[in-house]
Amino acid sequence: GVRGKLSAVPVAVSVDGGKSWKSGEVLGEAIDLTDAVKGHQQYWLKFSAGAEKLKGAEISWRTVCQTNVATIPHLKDGSNRITFAVSGRGLISAGPTKAQAGAHQVEGKLEGGNVTLELSPPRGAKASHVYAASWQSSGSPPSGAKYQIEYSTDGGKSWRAVVKDWSIIRRPPEPNDFWSQSFCWGDVGLEGAGAVRVRFSNNERKGYRKVEGHLGYEVREPSGTTVTFAWRERGGGIKTASHVYESGPAKEDSSWTIDGGKDVRTAWVEYAAK
Repeated sequence: GVRGKLSAVPVAVSVDGGKSWKSGEVLGEAIDLTDAVKGHQQYWLKFSAGAEKLKGAEISWRTVCQTNVATIPHLKDGSNRITFAVSGRGLISAGPTKAQAGAHQVEGKLEGGNVTLELSPPRGAKASHVYAASWQSSGSPPSGAKYQIEYSTDGGKSWRAVVKDWSIIRRPPEPNDFWSQSFCWGDVGLEGAGAVRVRFSNNERKGYRKVEGHLGYEVREPSGTTVTFAWRERGGGIKTASHVYESGPAKEDSSWTIDGGKDVRTAWVEYAAK
């Protein structure tokens, strides 16, 4: 949600890299843009006002992300030593939706079986990793097409493989019917790259239903993180404990311990930027 003196500052949000924008309804001094951004990995905010109006608008915003409960650590009875680690990396995404990928498309067409995306790390940062995946129509029955995912750090002058000669291996006995779609994915490390192109292609020009690319980059000034655990013990209500991890180089920190008591049941875990 966005808060502030918003009556004179129109606010809009984009989830496709600025190709389209949606406005929210101002309710007092707040705008809830949840419905526009939920299910997406990133968004852009646009404030349509000059510097003087923005200066006095006292604008702030808060982003809440939810993860699968199976991916969070759960407390156990007694003493719990918490290990916290950060990568020091951010992520810029062309996907997972078609609209988000389309905002980064520079060559080719999905239906033509050859499409290229381009991603650049923000604020002059350096790219350290590229992740890519495709969802393609692979024929019914599946053909012997060779699928490639490649990347370029020199604007398409030269290419290196992320995935090379991926294909469907058919093994008998086979069913009488086929699912005519398949998936291809891979990742590769980079050494301080700027703009990175990711190309998806195959030698039979089988059409792509969707492609996506994600670029990891080194964050120059990472913020600290406040971690909070909430849990219940036998016969009791919710208890919480928090710890602040300062920003710094990527490393593991195992200095924090929590006494979980008896019959511990973890309710939730929150990671908040400091």
